[in-house]
Amino acid sequence: MPLNTRDHQKTKKVTPRAGQLFETTNPEWPNLIGWIARDDLVVGPVRNAFLIYIFKPEIKELNFSTRQDFVKALLLPPLITDITPWKKKSFRTTTETEITQEAFGLTPTFRHPLNGKFYSENGEPMLTPCDPIGNWAVNSESGATKEIAIAYGALIGRH
Repeated sequence: MPLNTRDHQKTKKVTPRAGQLFETTNPEWPNLIGWIARDDLVVGPVRNAFLIYIFKPEIKELNFSTRQDFVKALLLPPLITDITPWKKKSFRTTTETEITQEAFGLTPTFRHPLNGKFYSENGEPMLTPCDPIGNWAVNSESGATKEIAIAYGALIGRH
């Protein structure tokens, strides 16, 4: 599925929003590509949380023909995060896309860490979860980078 993108040539302060691509800046796993699918999640008291996807190192553009191709390209399940990864410069916004979750038939599922039940991205209970399954919790910068480090380490055989 081809994308229309508009590169941000100059580094400038950009408020992250749905539809943007970003890259990680950690030297141990630099330039992993991520995509902000939503910027309006409500998780407990947190408003405007981000639903993001981080892709394996070999993925340099989002050009998938099926949902299965999209899921196989993920480094880890979807993450919910606040704005701190951008504020602390762990993520850097790079381009905007016109892509939506619906384009890939995505229905992200999240498992609640306390009760083990499954929920949709809107917090609605789900009886039948869909892969990939993320955790229904908001990750700060430290939580998001820890999740990425664990997944990246497992991918390259460090963990």
